[in-house]
Amino acid sequence: MARDDDDDDDGLPPLGENTDKFLDQAKKGQARNFLLVCKGNKVKYLAVRKKPIKKNELNEAKKSGYKGEGYFGVITGKGMELVFNLSTADGYTAEPVKDKILKDFLEEKADFKCKPSIAIVATLPAVPFDDEELNNPLIARFLGLDVLIAQVLDINPAAEAELGKTTSGIRLLLQDGEFQTAEPSINTLETRLQELLNGAPPNIPVPPSPLGPASNSQPIPPAPPVPPSTTAPTAPAPTVDNDALKLKLQEALNKLVPQLKQAVVTYPDKKVELLTPVAQIKKQMDSGDLQEAKKGILAVGQLLKSVMSQAATTPSTSESQQQAVDPLRAEYERKLAALQPLYDQALKEMLGDTGKFRTVMTYAKEQAEATVFSNAIQAIDRLSVAIQQAITVGAGANTSSGTISIAKLGKARLEWRQVKIAAMGGIKRFIDKLKEEFGDDQEQQIQLQRAIEKLESIMLDFDDSLADALDSVLNASGDAQQNAATSIAKEKMSEFIGKIDSDEVMRSIDGNSLMPELLVCAPMRARLDDIAAAFG
Repeated sequence: MARDDDDDDDGLPPLGENTDKFLDQAKKGQARNFLLVCKGNKVKYLAVRKKPIKKNELNEAKKSGYKGEGYFGVITGKGMELVFNLSTADGYTAEPVKDKILKDFLEEKADFKCKPSIAIVATLPAVPFDDEELNNPLIARFLGLDVLIAQVLDINPAAEAELGKTTSGIRLLLQDGEFQTAEPSINTLETRLQELLNGAPPNIPVPPSPLGPASNSQPIPPAPPVPPSTTAPTAPAPTVDNDALKLKLQEALNKLVPQLKQAVVTYPDKKVELLTPVAQIKKQMDSGDLQEAKKGILAVGQLLKSVMSQAATTPSTSESQQQAVDPLRAEYERKLAALQPLYDQALKEMLGDTGKFRTVMTYAKEQAEATVFSNAIQAIDRLSVAIQQAITVGAGANTSSGTISIAKLGKARLEWRQVKIAAMGGIKRFIDKLKEEFGDDQEQQIQLQRAIEKLESIMLDFDDSLADALDSVLNASGDAQQNAATSIAKEKMSEFIGKIDSDEVMRSIDGNSLMPELLVCAPMRARLDDIAAAFG
């Protein structure tokens, strides 16, 4: 960005290097990072890239003579409908310029025609990895954690904000090629996921204030570690009675979860006191110490009664405060009811960045539960705009026959690639474990070698043919070609589903006794179901 001889910043180049190329990629549906420099109601500079744009680039631009405020975000959408996303997490609370000003700038300075819109979102959409990046083992390892993250969110949806922030940071490091910095972060994430699976409470991030961070704000302290017992409990041999008792204890604990959530929202200062025993109970149940777990559940129930009984003696909200809350509550509930059908449609049809949609919806509901309805309403409004845009783009991406969603198929194709790479890594670890177990047993080694060859045949040879078939559908130029390619792809996919469901070797991987935590077939099966859904 060399400075022009003219001191007026209007004489400076308006576009960053290769921005026109990356704008074309965005038009094809590939999310891209951008830096926008605006002065007053004018756009002065735009840089678009695949890799993250670092904050110091704005400082370099200003040293070169560019004047104005910088805005970092991600472009999403496809075709003429492009969305320039800015995040409240980065401190952006309003659009820097009107959509038409950005549209005119793109036409005049970049000879690029589209219908851009600027959206303020809670979390920026992710920029997907390309095929070359997916071959990197560290990236494959990171993407392989998606299955574990899904398991955590199934049992603890409140962890979505924490995990979203962590994974976004790691993704940026990997896309920028900073692998040495990213690897320790991935190690920490893996440890944290295990903690959450074992019952540790999530770290609830404090939403950014529009006036900036308060000087006296304090982070929520993490739950203190449970001190180790002086004597390690001996897990009893599994019996029918133990299994039945464990099931009853799990049901009793599940019944307490809604009350615990309500108590934590109502009394945030009691969070550690309420959730720490729950983490201990889950550890006791996993180790087979069921009698201690039973005592713990009874103790948590008594603690809940004690905490909630305080509500009866605590002075209620003043009448004037309640009058202020009620209209906002009504507005929130009305907007949520109107958005819910669209939200459900977007998740069901995988339109837009569904992961971010879930994050924003979780945040809105948490704010509503805490009676901060102004924040909840803002989140619902932003989510409504993003979902409507996603549905519009998704509808335009469908083929003329209306039976195949190209947008959904392309997304499912990429996710299948990611899951397959993670599955291959899991199978390799499983085979290494088997080799350790077999030792020098030649007969077992021969059987293992046959199993390895069978797995390679299923996973590698077949996946190549499926990938080629899906690419043929995506690249077909007409309905006739697309129908023919779809028929072949469905046949390949059906064949693979049959192997996963019926093959003895494949079925022996998930839930095996050597690595009970390993999941290979289930994630692949789920992604194949997504591809089937895209075919209508």
